[in-house]
Amino acid sequence: NIAAGVNAGSDASISLPASAALSGTISDDGKPAVATNLWSKLSGPGTVTFGNAALLQTGANFSATGNYVLRLIANDGAVKTFDDLALTVQLPPFEQWRQARFGVNAGNPALAGNSADPDFDGRMNLLEYALGLDPLASDGDSLVPDLVTIGPNQFLRLTLTRNPAATDVDFTIEASANLTQPLSWSSLGTTVEINTPTQLRTRDNSPISAADFRHLRLRVTHPKAGPP
Repeated sequence: NIAAGVNAGSDASISLPASAALSGTISDDGKPAVATNLWSKLSGPGTVTFGNAALLQTGANFSATGNYVLRLIANDGAVKTFDDLALTVQLPPFEQWRQARFGVNAGNPALAGNSADPDFDGRMNLLEYALGLDPLASDGDSLVPDLVTIGPNQFLRLTLTRNPAATDVDFTIEASANLTQPLSWSSLGTTVEINTPTQLRTRDNSPISAADFRHLRLRVTHPKAGPP
C-alpha cells in the first residue's frame, strides 16, 4: 500500500461575500481501498461552511475576515495523508475604503452610508470612493470636460481620475442631446479614448452644433449600492 498523494491547491485571497472555490487533487493506488477525502478547517477566526466537505471540488463560505488554513485529508483505509491551504479572507474593496476613511464611524449610515455626503460637496460616498476623493473634505473635482477638434467638427469629451483600488465598481460615461429625456442617455454613441486603472477618457461621437446641445455624464454603479 502506498499512501495517497494530496494537493489542496494554491494559497489565495478572497473578498467577502464571495466564497472560495476549492479544487483539491488526490492520487492513490486504490489499496487497500479507494481513498476518500474530507475538507476541514484547521485554523481561522470564524466558521467555515463547506458546500460538501467530501468532494474534492467544492465551495467554502466564511463568517469573518482573517487568515484561515483549510486541510484536505485523504484516507485509503490504512493511512491518512493531508495537505493544507492558506486563505486570506478580506472585506470587499468598498468596505475596506469605508473602514479606512471613517474608522469607528464606518457603521453609521448617516456619515458613512453609500448615499451620505458628510462633507456637503454634492458627491455621495460611493462617488468619492470611485473617484479617489476624500469623503470628509470638499476637495477638487476630478471630472474634466473639454472639446476636441476632429476634422471640421468639435466633440465634447470627459476625462476623470479614478481610484485604482475601486475594482468593485463600474464606470460608464453616457451622452445625451436632451436633459429632459432620461431615457436618452446612452454610452453607445461614445468612444473610450483612455481606460486605465487611474484614468478614463470618453468622447461623444456626435459633433457639437448650434442646433444640437450635447451632454456627458458619469454613471458609477456598485453591485449592492446602485447608481449614484
